[in-house]
Amino acid sequence: MDGAILKTVTFNLLLVLSICSVLYAQPEFISLDCGALDGYDDAGGISWTSDEQYINSGEKRSILTDQSEVGQPFKHLRCFPQGKRNCYNLPAVRGRKYLIRACFLYGNYDGRESQPQFELLVDANFWATVVINNSNKTICKGINAMARGPSINVCLARSTDDVPFISTLEFRLLMPAMYEVVGQYLSLISTVHMDYGKLSDNPIIRYPDDEFDRLWVKGKIYDTDYRSTTNSIPSTEEFQIPSAVLETALVSSNKSVGNIRWNWSVPEIGEYYFLMCFAEVEELDVNAIREFNISINGYSYQSPVTLHSYLDSIVVKYGPIKADSLENVQFSLDPTNRSSVGAIINALDIYQYRRLPNNGTKSEDVNAIADIVRHFNLEKERMGDPCLPQKYSWDWVDCNQDSSPRIIAVTLPNRHLNGTIPPSFSNLSALVKLDLARNNLSGSIPEALAILSNLKQLNLADNDLNGSVPIGLSEQKQRGKLILSVYGNEKLCQVGICKDGRKGKSSKTLFVWLIVAGIAILISFTAILIFIKIKSSRKIRKGKTETGHLNLDNFDGCRSFSFIEVRAMTSNFQTEIGKGGYGSVYLGCLQDKDVAVKISSDKSHKGAIQFSTEVEILYKLHHKNLIKFMGYCEEEQNLVLVYEYMSNGDLRHFLDGQTSSRNYLGWERRLNIALDAAQGLEYLHVGCKPSIIHRDVKSSNILLNDQMEAKIADFGLSRMGPLDGATHVSTLVKGTIGYLDPEYYSTNRLTEKSDVYSFGVVLMEIISGKHPHFVDDSTSNSEHIQITNWVRASLLKDDIENIADPNLLGNYDKDAMLKVANLAMVCTSPHSKNRPTMNEVVLELKEASQFETHEIASSHSHPSLQTSHNVDSDVSLYSVGR
Repeated sequence: MDGAILKTVTFNLLLVLSICSVLYAQPEFISLDCGALDGYDDAGGISWTSDEQYINSGEKRSILTDQSEVGQPFKHLRCFPQGKRNCYNLPAVRGRKYLIRACFLYGNYDGRESQPQFELLVDANFWATVVINNSNKTICKGINAMARGPSINVCLARSTDDVPFISTLEFRLLMPAMYEVVGQYLSLISTVHMDYGKLSDNPIIRYPDDEFDRLWVKGKIYDTDYRSTTNSIPSTEEFQIPSAVLETALVSSNKSVGNIRWNWSVPEIGEYYFLMCFAEVEELDVNAIREFNISINGYSYQSPVTLHSYLDSIVVKYGPIKADSLENVQFSLDPTNRSSVGAIINALDIYQYRRLPNNGTKSEDVNAIADIVRHFNLEKERMGDPCLPQKYSWDWVDCNQDSSPRIIAVTLPNRHLNGTIPPSFSNLSALVKLDLARNNLSGSIPEALAILSNLKQLNLADNDLNGSVPIGLSEQKQRGKLILSVYGNEKLCQVGICKDGRKGKSSKTLFVWLIVAGIAILISFTAILIFIKIKSSRKIRKGKTETGHLNLDNFDGCRSFSFIEVRAMTSNFQTEIGKGGYGSVYLGCLQDKDVAVKISSDKSHKGAIQFSTEVEILYKLHHKNLIKFMGYCEEEQNLVLVYEYMSNGDLRHFLDGQTSSRNYLGWERRLNIALDAAQGLEYLHVGCKPSIIHRDVKSSNILLNDQMEAKIADFGLSRMGPLDGATHVSTLVKGTIGYLDPEYYSTNRLTEKSDVYSFGVVLMEIISGKHPHFVDDSTSNSEHIQITNWVRASLLKDDIENIADPNLLGNYDKDAMLKVANLAMVCTSPHSKNRPTMNEVVLELKEASQFETHEIASSHSHPSLQTSHNVDSDVSLYSVGR
């Protein structure tokens, strides 16, 4: 019975000791076999695991070369064909130092026999460049770095067109006293760990002989002899040199001189840190002494090294020593006069200083963006530091240039985001722009967004948001401090009572509203009577205007303002929202509605005529795609026009990305804008008698309201169309270069087809995003290109992708795009007889819009119009006659 108990106790004790041995053997070791499916223990006792839980990108591959000649960890790898930076996230303890080692065996895994090159990053800083010159050679890069937070990111960055890959990644916790120079702003790159005097066939000493798993390689020096001891030699706490390394040494074979000299080839220009290890492995005579000086490149450092007794050891450190060239570093150990034996060396540990200039993005922003990433499940797009290094920053984040950068823009339109808008956005206190348009976001707009004092643009258009716009955001918009876009959210209402949110009102509430409505009707009736009386007196005054002033006697329904009223509605011209050759445009408020107040800077007779023309035309035009005219002021040489306010500015600014992100101006919305503008011009040409020719159609004269509906504006150059069967109007050439009808320019004959030509140029801008004249940076002399010639040349090659705006990211129906491009070409035909009418343009755009929404088959075409690719001649591309 006692024997059985003894066996049980012995077994349990051995089990406990075994477990403790394993636990002690690998404290804080992470050993990743990248691309492997399962974990395993190698012959050296290191537990390797798959890298799956530390990274969420990349592809698993196997090497194609002979796997029987490589160790298990190098049979697989992970490559990264997507993204400019892919990162492993390794758990760490802030302020602790770690040895990080990444190894690479190409093994022709992709069958290309290439020599890939890429960069390694640690957190926000550059670590090393990896260059593969031999597909069968393993390359390892090591670094001793301090953790700045609860994790360390190790990233592979695509510095060339080559695909980065990695075979193994190892992470070892170091003792706090080790490598005292390592800190937040300085790391040490492992260059070589040289073990001298080693006789074993095993070329490398590592774990378990080295508790921290450094890779010590066998070193040789000419004119030296091997020495060793079987006794253990302890090392200092700061360096933790393994006893297995210190137990072997090289001594001078020249007994008379006793010195040791050798060279080391510098791999890279920089600053280096040397640890030279010396231990007495010979039992010398009692009175014998080993003492020698150390010199590097001819310079002696510190006092001589003295080993007083058997097993005595010392580590000498030097650095930083600057290497300005790739020439050899010369080491020399020279015995002093009192030394009775020659010099000795056991090991040489060489590191390169790597300064870490980037502090990383401000921690508050990192935490906030991490919450946003988790909320929207964007883990695959969260790769390392959001802002740094700058050339590898996240695609959907913009940052400022602070030493610890701040996130100033988050741009995530059309990314299929679901769920609510996380309140974490409000923690990005430096945020200037937030674009979440065209997603599937639901719920309400967080009130907390209103505390973002730097926010200038907030685009939440085309989602499924509900509730009311927060008061704080609405107030910022009203003050002109915020561009707020919330169109396309059918369940969202502006500040106040939502229509669907007040069901079941009490009869008392209804009674109160009836009383209020009655009072409002009474007030309105009184106001109408007063208005009629004032208008009558104004008509009398208008009949007495002097020569040179407007005579607007018969402009019924056209409101005239005094200049005092203009000052009041603009708060004394406080907010300028536009400026051009005509003068300035100010934001105003009229009857609780925003208006645009245009003040002419041209006080000449010519300016007065343009002013009169615009008033005369606008006061009688009423169409949803023409700017709404609110009134005018003509007083003391002040010529003022008042229009409805178009909160989203003009089309050209959107195509340029100047007012908001051009990314959310997708192809379908561009088609709708083109159709809106075409319908406005169609009304001028067909719905007005006589017709009106705009004469200055261009993208900057197409304005967009908060629903992104387009309206034609700026009628200062407009003319009445031909009368009494005439074919044209003879007039001086007016308009904008790049949009001018060449036939009108050469003949002074103005027709409705002149507007058609200009509109064709606008269609080309909508398709390509380019200006009517632009510089082609791809040519050696930065050639100036005319958009009509450029589009024509591309269509001849059936190359629609070449002219499509890259910002559309290919998100368009090719048939619809091609149809609009062909339409633009025929609109800009040099001869007006070959151009379509605006009626026909509208029909074609409607059909293109149906292509885009797949409401009709792409093979269908309107019976009155047929397009062709024969765009290099001036023959009509339409089957109908003109």
